Amino acid sequence: MVIVHVIHHSHCTIYCINWNHRRIDVFDSNNYPALNTDYKDHHGDLGRRIAKQLSDDLYAASRNAFKRFGNQKLVRNKCPVMLKPNDCAFFIMRYMELYDGDDSPLLQVAELEEYNDLRSHMLYYMFSTPITLLCRCHRN
Repeated sequence: MVIVHVIHHSHCTIYCINWNHRRIDVFDSNNYPALNTDYKDHHGDLGRRIAKQLSDDLYAASRNAFKRFGNQKLVRNKCPVMLKPNDCAFFIMRYMELYDGDDSPLLQVAELEEYNDLRSHMLYYMFSTPITLLCRCHRN
């Protein structure tokens, strides 16, 4: 699986090249109806360009070891939507933790969590991992 973090119009999403299901899974926490727009408005053309460029680049960099996948179907995965603007980075980090490449219970697991605890959980995780602690100790 290849996971690509995309920032477009200050919004973070994830595109996962899912070889097992021959598709590109898209994770997006935007609440498009509340924004008076549509998912396809944001990901339609953007998704096609990302898939083609990534496919071409991986194919060239791997000296043909990667098969081209630029025409694979983009699939919007059901996932919780953010309630506050600019929380998309926290959501996609959590999606990456829970995603296993299958149609797993990502939505069910994530919905059981408290939304307000998500930011705290992610920030704690970022600043308390062994590599982060090692870097802090090394600077002192």
